[in-house]
Amino acid sequence: MRQKGTLILGHNHGYCRVCKKTHELPASDEAIALARALIPCVREALDGDKGCMIGVLIGQDSRGRKAALKAYSGTKQLTGLEIGWAPPTRAVDATLREEADTFEKLNELSAQIKALRWPDILAQLDAAKAQFELDKNRLREEKNEKRAARRIRRAAALDDPETLHRLEQESWDESVAYRRSLKDLKAPVNDAKVLYDTVLGQMTTLKKRRRALSNRLQLSFNQEHNLTNFCGYSLPLENAHINPANLVPGTGECAAPKLLQDAARRGLQPIAMAEVWVGDSLADPIRIEGNVYPPCEERCHPILGHMLCGAADPSALKSAFDLELLSETNDWIAIDKPGRLLAAPGRGHDKIDSVVTRVRHFYARGADARAAHRLDYETSGLMLIALHAQAQAAFHRLFLDGAMEKWYLAWLETVQSSASGRIRLPLSGVEGGGRQQCVSSQGKDAISDYTVLGEHDGGSLILFRPRTGRTHQLRVHASDASGLENPIRGDDLYGHAGETLFLHAWRLSFAMGGSDSKTTIWCPLPEQWPEEIIELARQTKRQFLDREIDIF
Repeated sequence: MRQKGTLILGHNHGYCRVCKKTHELPASDEAIALARALIPCVREALDGDKGCMIGVLIGQDSRGRKAALKAYSGTKQLTGLEIGWAPPTRAVDATLREEADTFEKLNELSAQIKALRWPDILAQLDAAKAQFELDKNRLREEKNEKRAARRIRRAAALDDPETLHRLEQESWDESVAYRRSLKDLKAPVNDAKVLYDTVLGQMTTLKKRRRALSNRLQLSFNQEHNLTNFCGYSLPLENAHINPANLVPGTGECAAPKLLQDAARRGLQPIAMAEVWVGDSLADPIRIEGNVYPPCEERCHPILGHMLCGAADPSALKSAFDLELLSETNDWIAIDKPGRLLAAPGRGHDKIDSVVTRVRHFYARGADARAAHRLDYETSGLMLIALHAQAQAAFHRLFLDGAMEKWYLAWLETVQSSASGRIRLPLSGVEGGGRQQCVSSQGKDAISDYTVLGEHDGGSLILFRPRTGRTHQLRVHASDASGLENPIRGDDLYGHAGETLFLHAWRLSFAMGGSDSKTTIWCPLPEQWPEEIIELARQTKRQFLDREIDIF
């Protein structure tokens, strides 16, 4: 840690997978002193229970007024500390009944495991083995003594065949008796081993059931566990964690996450945060009361990056949304989707950031937001977001019925020879190619109308109107030899890769709820398109609005 004045840098830090930055919040002498001042009241509330971490966060509101928040680790409510302490980060009440029922079953299973008296079984087997070794050694010594005596007698009776024969028979009989005695001596060990195997099987079964119950309860905890950061961005616990495969029970229930979430929800900008230990130490790791400790590596550090995101920038909420609203109603909004942004979150923890994710977490009425349709990751332009399930269903009906009129602009690699036309090429997925499509007689029917609007830099600007909505329809219809045989610029799947795919969802027109009046929304071209192309699109839009042209 680096110390600067009263701030202790490098104390609270973590990596955020959404913004891909490391965020840091220092500790301070003031925060440490305030935390230590809380030790007596927390020790009294613990009432002999194991110790815990307590923390203080110092923050300031939008007017620069300072405030101090306090929290203790764990979800158990400590008597006498009901008011003025940061609440748990997860919805504890939502799982109280399940938690009580599960703990009752877990206690029953633990009692059954204890009733098996496994330590006694182990001790019994060990004692039987030890006794067998003693008896075996004693028996071997007796055998060796008799063998030595026979050796002497045999040496004295070398000329007496009858005595030698009798000694040989005696040796044989003693060997048989030795093996029989050894088997009898080992019987208690075998009996103890049978009991050991039986109890081990029973205990393993009970422990598996106990583990399954515990895992199911932890899953319920995680489902009710959303972490909110200073961007106003809430993520499920496993998505906020930098490595969900290593998520352990109790993650997010320490003092630091409680403090950060409480500060974020109160609109406080954090200045410093410190945690100290109070009460009896755990067995591992050893903790000393009053000592300052950083957030734990196992349960806190993996989520601190998400929770600290936006803490250093009061305007982070606006920048985190970073989407232009084109139109909004009570039921839906229209967004200008940038290229290379997912329309909706994908599978995998590296595919969280998307239009839907941002609307859900940053748009005031977007808690139940859902995509009305999809745009490719690389495609820019107009995207409709339903604000509730009924609006999404209504949009889906429009798309299925062909009542949603769509126009796209595409800048092709070369000049297009034909001025306009219709492309009708069925499409199907390429085996092993992910979402990649190809023209196939066995595919789904796909129809696209097109008109050339002009040329720039050796390529044509095309106005597409897709009549169907197949995956990558316009990209394949443009590139395939049976279509335009002229790929869209920047298409890394069907043409030549570039930083920008020059395909843009330009206009949508539709009528909701059986209304005769249509809603038409336009989405301007992104700034990274050539100014000549942007101006050509503006001219075309003006001609549309002035009814000078009626394409399609």
